[in-house]
Amino acid sequence: MPFGFALAAVKHIGFRGALMFGTAAASLSVWSMLAVTGHLDGVPVLPSNWLEWKESLEYGMSIALAFGAGNMLAYLLFEVLPRAFTSSGKPSAAAYWIARAWGQHAGKEALRRRARLLQDILRTAGPIIGFVATVSGSIYTGLKGFLLN
Repeated sequence: MPFGFALAAVKHIGFRGALMFGTAAASLSVWSMLAVTGHLDGVPVLPSNWLEWKESLEYGMSIALAFGAGNMLAYLLFEVLPRAFTSSGKPSAAAYWIARAWGQHAGKEALRRRARLLQDILRTAGPIIGFVATVSGSIYTGLKGFLLN
């Protein structure tokens, strides 16, 4: 996760780029792990059955998703939250529609404030939900063997 964060913060690589980089790092690290295990234990380097293949894929998915989660966290901290705190201007038509549907409004200014607040919440909620989903996926794939046994 810190490497995905660093990719976004230093190199400004987007989510897809972080996932691709994470997939490459996962492939290299999992194959290296298999090679070292094969050498030290005197077993074949490639997994020999479906269970071993599945375990290797889960390790790789955990690493790739962690890269994506770090990238999303950096995007959230460096782009979304500052934009939400400094947002100004006219809210979108969808935000006005939701604000009107949400309840009675006291006037034009109150409706505009409510619409801006809703728009800021919705802009921030998407990356937060994505971050939580990728972290959850990474943790689940990394710890699935321990959690289910």
